[in-house]
Amino acid sequence: MPQQQLGVQHKQTEETSSIILKEHQKKENEGDFFNAELEEGVEELNNTVEALHQDLKFELHESSGRMMVEVINLDNKEVIKEIPPREVLDMLGRIREMVGLLLDEKI
Repeated sequence: MPQQQLGVQHKQTEETSSIILKEHQKKENEGDFFNAELEEGVEELNNTVEALHQDLKFELHESSGRMMVEVINLDNKEVIKEIPPREVLDMLGRIREMVGLLLDEKI
């Protein structure tokens, strides 16, 4: 009887793991779609601002996934200001990575 119960528990664990893995993959795919859509929107904003000869550049920060704006001097192409500052977004990205390392589990 204990062998049979172990077999049933093992099968249930495999089924649960399979369901969790499928949900995780589904969320990753949705995230990829969202990122592609967001990057497309950022590019469109940059093109619109460039057409107006403004000195703003919209950018998607890589590690944090947040939008940032750079105010640029058109004469010398120097970045005058970043909103929010790149250093803050870098720190946010590192914090997210560290939290992810603590909470991620292999399935």
